[in-house]
Amino acid sequence: MAITEPRHRPGLLAIILLLALAPALATEPTSATELDDTKVDDAALAAAGSEEDGLGTSEKLPTVEDRITVSGGRTLATASPASAAATSIAITEPEAAPATLTEIVSATPAVSQNGQGGLFQVFSIRGVSRERVQTRIAGVRLTSERRAGISASFLDPQLLSAVDVLRGPASSLHGSGALGGVVQLLPARFEGSTVTAGYDSQGDERYAAVGWGEGDAEGRGWSLGLAHRSAGDDESGDGTLRNSAFSQVSAVLRRGWGTGTTRHEIVVIPTYGDDIGKANTDFPRRDTTYPRERHLLARYSLDTEAGTSFQAYLHPQDLEALTVTAGDGRAEVSNKSFDLGAEWQRRWHGGPLDGHWGVEYFGRRGVDATEVDRPEDPTAEVVRAKTLDGGALDEVGVFVAAGHDFGEARLEAGTRFTWQRQDNRGSDSVDDTAWSGFVGLTLPLGSGVELVANVGTGLRFAGLSERYFSGTTGRGEITANPDLDPERSLNVDLGLRRSGRHTFAAVYAFHTRVEDYIERVEVAPDQLGFVNLLSGTIEGVEAEIHWVAGPRFELYGSGHFMRGRAAGGEALADIPPHRLIFGGERRLGRWRLEGRWQYRFAKDDPGSGEQAIDAADVLDAALGYELRTGLELTLRGTNLLDEEYQASADRKDIGARGRSIGLALAWHAR
Repeated sequence: MAITEPRHRPGLLAIILLLALAPALATEPTSATELDDTKVDDAALAAAGSEEDGLGTSEKLPTVEDRITVSGGRTLATASPASAAATSIAITEPEAAPATLTEIVSATPAVSQNGQGGLFQVFSIRGVSRERVQTRIAGVRLTSERRAGISASFLDPQLLSAVDVLRGPASSLHGSGALGGVVQLLPARFEGSTVTAGYDSQGDERYAAVGWGEGDAEGRGWSLGLAHRSAGDDESGDGTLRNSAFSQVSAVLRRGWGTGTTRHEIVVIPTYGDDIGKANTDFPRRDTTYPRERHLLARYSLDTEAGTSFQAYLHPQDLEALTVTAGDGRAEVSNKSFDLGAEWQRRWHGGPLDGHWGVEYFGRRGVDATEVDRPEDPTAEVVRAKTLDGGALDEVGVFVAAGHDFGEARLEAGTRFTWQRQDNRGSDSVDDTAWSGFVGLTLPLGSGVELVANVGTGLRFAGLSERYFSGTTGRGEITANPDLDPERSLNVDLGLRRSGRHTFAAVYAFHTRVEDYIERVEVAPDQLGFVNLLSGTIEGVEAEIHWVAGPRFELYGSGHFMRGRAAGGEALADIPPHRLIFGGERRLGRWRLEGRWQYRFAKDDPGSGEQAIDAADVLDAALGYELRTGLELTLRGTNLLDEEYQASADRKDIGARGRSIGLALAWHAR
């Protein structure tokens, strides 16, 4: 694809957006304020009171802390270093949230869409993607036999309360797979009753959810949510049909109980997906559809006031893929597995140090990949194979992290030893061990400004599919390699953060060294294999700012610039284009106006399996009106400029979907 000049001036759109959001600040209060899927809840807003804040309004100006959480991973399964770059995205208007996790997290600095489109599209963190980014739901570690990476979009965003994003290697705290970062989804706990319904014009997408809960502030009681979403094939900005249809049902059941010193909780998440299309440039010559996706997550957790925590979980999953190639027949692939895990950890405060230590186990059983190849010629032989047959994985990690305060400064360090074994029926087992660690420093400079520095390592052992799976995928035929070495990374972060009552700003510079990347290489047309091929460096700068400009007026911005080069000087794959985002929200009485403009720079240095892509302006907006207390109608538009652009540089990316207009109605009763 030829690189062309952008069709819009980014500065002009930013100015128009800011002017649209800048009416007078004094208005009557309504309900909680929302910002790009983040807002303070009703209790936090009520706590603001009505005292004078010196800005000419009787309503107290909310604080940034009411809106966003921007320091080390408040709800990741184990605490993240205070010096790490992390963001928590609170989803408090789920009826207007995007359909996929990828769209939610891609607004975070240095996080971008990656791979091919559709419901299964994945994301990269600081240029690291696929299985190199660990994804969890309520502490449950997710796995997948998809080489493209883990997609957690089987859980509808209407059933989420927040998404935590930790940027940078985190294997010392989270084990294999946290080479580039960690994303954790936090299921919603409903209070009272909720009913939502909505429609988007692209693909005639329809969605609805109901929620009910009787819990208290301590998380005790029942909560139940149920969501359904379905869509047909949508279109890219140039009108190209995208194989993106799907149907999906998901639910979240939570039950908490206990005393003030001990808290128990059970979370159960069943999900069902049908006829999920794979949107890529092979369609319609090569049509890949996932006829069935099934998940069941169940987790028990225990937390004590004394500092002990324990969790145990199980996760059976089932994914079927069907690939039909014109003139060549069809391939049916079924993947099944039963995952389970447990973690015990103990926090301590004593003497000059505080921290935590613990043991984590993660296992997989019954990992099967069955393939049936049916030639178009009905007289030809049908070939059946079981390329993963009773695959199994056991991983044990022992970790410790500690910190010490030097006045207002804090120094932290941690390490983990990880052992892993993999098996597949008819093949030799493989054992791997590795150490990982981090050191972090937080140094206040005064006036709310602090210097942060972090050095950390990441690792990923080869997956079962890479070691043992040979067969058909959406990209072609693959041959496994059981002799793969672990992938590793070493990252250095240096940043400045400023936290005030009404502003937050941060800028980080990072340098990541990656070693022994496991790459899928094309040995012949549509014939692929795995090797430890690449080492290289990824360097970049990321920044974000959030300004509460008035009781009902907020602005934010973020951006990243990064570059990745292999040891030989060629471009690394999965490095996203540079990006700038500006947006905000304004409330006027019962009205709510949101806008977000995104400028995506051109990418003219594609890596292996990628293509050059043009620059693009992407504009989204929403207009909400509170019909009555607890009942709100929202009109929203995505890609309002109907821009023709690639969501990622993947060579088979068919292009992002074009302009879509949606309408949502939500009712909340407490």
